[in-house]
Amino acid sequence: MEALRNDDIRMIGVWGMGGVGKTTLANQVAKNAEEDKLFEKVVMALNISQIPNVTKIQEDIAGILGLKFEQEGELERAHRLRRSLNKHKTVLVILDDIWGELLLEKIGIPCGDAQRGCKVLLTSRSQGLLSRSMGTQINFHVQHLCEEEAWSLFKKTAGDSVEQLKSIAIKVLRECDGLPVAIVTVAKALKGESGEAVWNNALLELENSAPANIEDVDDKVYKCLQLSYDHLKSEEVKRLFLLCGMLGYGDISMDQLLKCGMGLDLFEHVSSLEQITNKLVTLVKILKDSSLLLDVENKHFFEWPGVFFGYNYENRFVRMHDVVGDVARAIAAEGPHRFVVIKEALGLEELQRKEEFRNCSRISLNCKNLHELPQRLVCPRLEFFVLNSDAESLGIPDPFFEGTELLKVLDLSNVCLTRLPSSLGFLSNLRTLRVYRCTFEDIAVIGELKKLQVLSFESCKIKRLPKEFMQLTDLRALDLWDCSDLEVIPQNVISSVSRLEHLCLVKSFTKWGAEGFGSGESNNACLSELNNLSYLKTLCIEITDPNLLSADLVFEKLTRYVISVDPEADCVLDTKGFLQLKYLSIIRCPGIQYIVDSIHSAFPILETLFISGLQNMDAVCCGPIPEGSFGKLRSLTVKYCMRLKSFISLPREQGRDRWVNRQMGSLDLTRDFIFTGTDVPTPFFNEQVC
Repeated sequence: MEALRNDDIRMIGVWGMGGVGKTTLANQVAKNAEEDKLFEKVVMALNISQIPNVTKIQEDIAGILGLKFEQEGELERAHRLRRSLNKHKTVLVILDDIWGELLLEKIGIPCGDAQRGCKVLLTSRSQGLLSRSMGTQINFHVQHLCEEEAWSLFKKTAGDSVEQLKSIAIKVLRECDGLPVAIVTVAKALKGESGEAVWNNALLELENSAPANIEDVDDKVYKCLQLSYDHLKSEEVKRLFLLCGMLGYGDISMDQLLKCGMGLDLFEHVSSLEQITNKLVTLVKILKDSSLLLDVENKHFFEWPGVFFGYNYENRFVRMHDVVGDVARAIAAEGPHRFVVIKEALGLEELQRKEEFRNCSRISLNCKNLHELPQRLVCPRLEFFVLNSDAESLGIPDPFFEGTELLKVLDLSNVCLTRLPSSLGFLSNLRTLRVYRCTFEDIAVIGELKKLQVLSFESCKIKRLPKEFMQLTDLRALDLWDCSDLEVIPQNVISSVSRLEHLCLVKSFTKWGAEGFGSGESNNACLSELNNLSYLKTLCIEITDPNLLSADLVFEKLTRYVISVDPEADCVLDTKGFLQLKYLSIIRCPGIQYIVDSIHSAFPILETLFISGLQNMDAVCCGPIPEGSFGKLRSLTVKYCMRLKSFISLPREQGRDRWVNRQMGSLDLTRDFIFTGTDVPTPFFNEQVC
């Protein structure tokens, strides 16, 4: 902390081996700096990882500063960040886990003569990188825990009962070599195990485990993490762990995990997408409880994330420690798995000639310097392919996928494309296709993918959905979030994908056709086509004309929806068709005065309500609340509803006060309705002036 107070020091480095606690230290430094008011602003970008993504770093910093990027390029984003940071007299910027030289100016971080009030703290595994490439003026070495500190952490994690097995536990602890990441994972793997035989067997596994020879990963750490993996209770959760390793360099989107997991049939004994979503959340919790996955810290969200997790911020992203990720990929490359992650594009043609590559079932191609692909991907057993590249444009040759007929998951969400290869039509077994921020004139080839279940074209520039989409009769989820150029969806395309459970058209198509006006391809789909989607559970759409919301629209199975209507339109939601709804978000609709009327029972099983930007809303209900309404509500978020001054609470459990008046002011708050045994009022809904 003294270095932070020293005006002559602008660049500070923290270094140490993987798993020693650099990220934890960086978080603590940020917390202390804010509490001691050493800087006007503290901003962080954590877990930058081996493949730095400048856009992500910029967005992380922008989120803390309250900036929102639209479609700016990298240089414009850097300019806006630099201008925002320079508004503060003193700023601390923390960049965690860098693996190579970062050009701070390219990101938008003031440096050189412009760095007057800006300090930068960097963490890395390499002292040389910090001092030579990044020009740090002082470096701090984070070392292994001493034996006393290690035992304290081990005991805290495994529980006090470990004292009864202290002699054998100490021997197990020594195999962790004082590294927090190893100590925590081993302690959690053995937590609750009271039999001495189990502990002795764990010690034997640690002592006899063969060295992994993973670059930058200590052999003892590998052994400890392998033990934790072996102690996972089911093959299902082990498969998810390996999938995270294939996807994870930095934060991992839960939306991506679900879509890829579906395509690989990872989730057992579930059928609907709602069940699959719940199963994923459950499996992720098991991995978090084992410290094999981590929560994402300091994440700032501005946009709708897709169709599966909505505004549930806790289930948006997870993180895998980079050491854990290295071990996951090492395990995945062994034995029957035959998964491979490629980080260098050099020699890709030659690599394809090797038998172990040709027999791979999963490939994650993460190449910063990838500018050209071979004509064909010769991997006849391939089921999973992820392509990541920071090239501004990358062409996929037309014959590229001709030899990969078994492919089930294709993720192109981190590569910039301008056309889809014709060989995509050969992928007769493809179940999941993800594309992000690409520009396409023609996507008709998608119609050949008859087994496709998940299709995601988030933030892509697409002008029309082709009529060939009518052939996607097994499609379960269609995500066209932020496809703002989409103007044409021909009639009968939506009604033809009758198996659809999740549909997202937020910030996308708005030109719905009027009922009863003509037919043919030149006319757009009508909202009434949604009635043919009898399996629909999640619906996210935008409507410019509220008159298109016909009373004939009935969604009996909806559990979550976001319907964005022209914000100036005066309307009250008709709740008769949403009796199965569990999650409701209403955002930026100043024309709304009430959410429901007092005639029909409203949202009887609704669990979560998010209201924001309803500046003219007087009350949630126009009149008395109908009996049976909002009986299952557990979470309410109300923001920026300035006319809404007071609430009356809903009925409480028997034996407790029935109504509680409550002043809310501007209502910029989040309230949890789950009963905890404390006397916390639960304000809600009737029109009432205090």
